[in-house]
Amino acid sequence: MAGGQERILRRRIKSIQSTKKITKAMELIAASQIVRAQGRIAAARPYQQGMARIVLETALGDPDAAGRLLGTPEKVEKVVKPPQNPVVTNSRHSGANVG
Repeated sequence: MAGGQERILRRRIKSIQSTKKITKAMELIAASQIVRAQGRIAAARPYQQGMARIVLETALGDPDAAGRLLGTPEKVEKVVKPPQNPVVTNSRHSGANVG
């Protein structure tokens, strides 16, 4: 094997080893992030269970109100109101296409 080709192969091996180390470090970071996220989920579970209990008790206490609050909306019409006050600016470029 020629000396130049051997040097290229050694450089390539070092590059692959370096990439392998970086990949391993990224895997360790991702694993620790997953563990922390699972801890936050476990910590939030009592809050979620309490909220579910409150919603259930409310729904059982007044089914009509629960239907209005938790059901799907019938028809929502969007009401567009004209602006109350005109916008006054000192900028030459107020966003309007004025020639």
